[in-house]
Amino acid sequence: MIQGKYHRVKVIPTSHAGSVSNGQNIFALTKIPNACPRDGISILKYIRVYRKQDHSSDIELYFFGNGTVSMGAAAATSTAINQDDPNAALCDPLGEVIVDADKWGLHDLLDNRVYRNIPGKSVENYIELPVFSTGNPTDAQRIASNADGTKNTSEDGAIYFVGVATATETYSAVGLEFEFIFEVR
Repeated sequence: MIQGKYHRVKVIPTSHAGSVSNGQNIFALTKIPNACPRDGISILKYIRVYRKQDHSSDIELYFFGNGTVSMGAAAATSTAINQDDPNAALCDPLGEVIVDADKWGLHDLLDNRVYRNIPGKSVENYIELPVFSTGNPTDAQRIASNADGTKNTSEDGAIYFVGVATATETYSAVGLEFEFIFEVR
């Protein structure tokens, strides 16, 4: 296992092309591939959000280990923040990070904004989200992990996230780009 190394994963989710309101998904559950090495542990340390529209509202990011559980479609009311009890356990919640437009570092471009958490700037910038790989599970283990008996087809080493709006804004389909930096332990 590699220790003390960092790796970067870029993700461009398919956002709703139109208006999204508070509590609605900006984009549906999206895979972050290779978040964790097989049989390993990664810690999410840094997030950079490139917003191709000049928006300044917060975004709530929810992270999950199971990508087969729906959190609602883009522009639908998010079930990531209002899950029923069986779904909550099934989706394997990992944590939440709020992209705080007032507290994160901002690089304000002409028509775009880049937000990044700057550790040490404030408590809102500190991210330490552990991600554990399940190793190489068999089909039987994947089936057993879903309470309803359906096969969990989540990719090994991947995690999943959904972005929830905190204000009404209009997005384009490729209006957000995320860069995640993981420390591999």
